[in-house]
Amino acid sequence: MPTGYVHPLTKTPLVRDDTGSLCELNKNSVVFHSTDGTTYDFVSAGTSEEERQFFDRTYKEASARPISIEMCEELWSREPGFGELLESLGDVSGKRILLLGNGVSLKEFYFLKMGAICVWTDLSIQAIRHIKEKFAQSESHQGDLYDIEFHAVDACHLPFANETFDIIYGRAFVHHIENLNSLFLEISRCLKPDGICRFLDHAYSPLWQFFKTTMLKPLQRWAHKKHGISPADLVATERDGFRQEELEQIKKRCGFKDMVYLRIGFFEHLLQWGTCKLGGRFLRRLKPVIRVLDTICDHAVGLIQKHGIVLVWGFNK
Repeated sequence: MPTGYVHPLTKTPLVRDDTGSLCELNKNSVVFHSTDGTTYDFVSAGTSEEERQFFDRTYKEASARPISIEMCEELWSREPGFGELLESLGDVSGKRILLLGNGVSLKEFYFLKMGAICVWTDLSIQAIRHIKEKFAQSESHQGDLYDIEFHAVDACHLPFANETFDIIYGRAFVHHIENLNSLFLEISRCLKPDGICRFLDHAYSPLWQFFKTTMLKPLQRWAHKKHGISPADLVATERDGFRQEELEQIKKRCGFKDMVYLRIGFFEHLLQWGTCKLGGRFLRRLKPVIRVLDTICDHAVGLIQKHGIVLVWGFNK
């Protein structure tokens, strides 16, 4: 019987054999192997190969310390836009959520405590192995409390049957994709009727673009050299963030009903960027003051509405 998985390129239904490997329906040859019968590497050879290799190298030596769901819940208050992103998902209890490009982010484990069924994916197989090991060491896995699976996938070639998910989610992910039409046609295919997709990325901000191309340029180059940067991230850094008109066109082309486009914060993002690049407790201590400044600017002069960098956005099917 079909498994709910399809071949990512041909969309032929896949069936699981006695060893846990996946075969195309009515064919005997194995297409995707799994060491444990639950996790698969669905990324086709040659697809986003350079990008995948970068993140495989990044995550190969990552530490896999245990985590707790409570710690993951607390992470939702750490950065600008996280709270608004979580709120935009609505009630996730009983919902099937596809996490795209989720890497080794931890806060999404909180969805499990909220009652969701999660499918955790990333282009990097090393990221999947790392995050699955982290989860295996958590109290959630030990008690077999939650429903979750892990796979390596290319988001433009999803290995899931039509109308599988209630919610499709990605944080700092969409800017990695060159062909947005291909991505969102796949997302639309995999969403159930009335399903939603939600993302957090950067909006186009003339003020931020000015800072990036002038006074912050040397620091940016230094950070790229020190920490490394993926090919897709490098391209995204050089171009602008997402414009509302651009996303409206995708909405029309891919047949979505409605769009969410919410700008959040400028100065807090600048602080977060500086903390990430430079480190230092002093910068972190400024966060409460900076949040107040963003709020004042938003209400007093509408600065955030025009130049807010952090973007919570998505579509309703």
